[in-house]
Amino acid sequence: MDLSTSYTIKAKVEGQNQIGKLETGLNKLKVSTNKTATAMSKLKTAAGNAFGVLKGIAPVLGVAAIGKMVNDTLQLGDSLEKMSQKTGVAVPVLDKLRQAADLGGTEFKTLSRAFPTLAKNMQDASDGVGTAKEAFDRLGLGVTNADGSLKSLDTMFFEITDKIKNMNNRTLAAANASEIFGTGMGAKLIPIMNQGSEAIEALK
Repeated sequence: MDLSTSYTIKAKVEGQNQIGKLETGLNKLKVSTNKTATAMSKLKTAAGNAFGVLKGIAPVLGVAAIGKMVNDTLQLGDSLEKMSQKTGVAVPVLDKLRQAADLGGTEFKTLSRAFPTLAKNMQDASDGVGTAKEAFDRLGLGVTNADGSLKSLDTMFFEITDKIKNMNNRTLAAANASEIFGTGMGAKLIPIMNQGSEAIEALK
């Protein structure tokens, strides 16, 4: 069950009598970012379906296991929301990157450390300074939009991803990633980037 979206679900499961409160909580979804009413409706439907599944497996897993499952999901949603506020990357995109990180055997928190470095290096490259500028140049990537503003972090990450994925020289690929994302961070992101932007964005 993955309800990690741009909404924070306000619910908590405690003890045998809390399953009903979970349903109530799922019906009190609080919009935490600017999304359409249609998206809200879809999320409520998904939440309702998930609750139906939970009720079905309750006799097997027990209330405590269900409570942990739900609380883990809520904590994940909260973590993604906070990261979104810090980076400007939408929660659904972060959730796809989280899934890609899992598939690549990389800790998702690596991205939370790498994104600030990427942002700084993008600004430096835009100013014409910094060693990362050379890496961007080698990859043939610009860090700004047509109007001169910096590209969004997710746009830049996906552009870098496809360049790194398609490099035949894997040593140079790792070197470029390290210059852009920071020593130690770049290499850890390679398993994510090797999946390519199309595959990552296709994750549900």
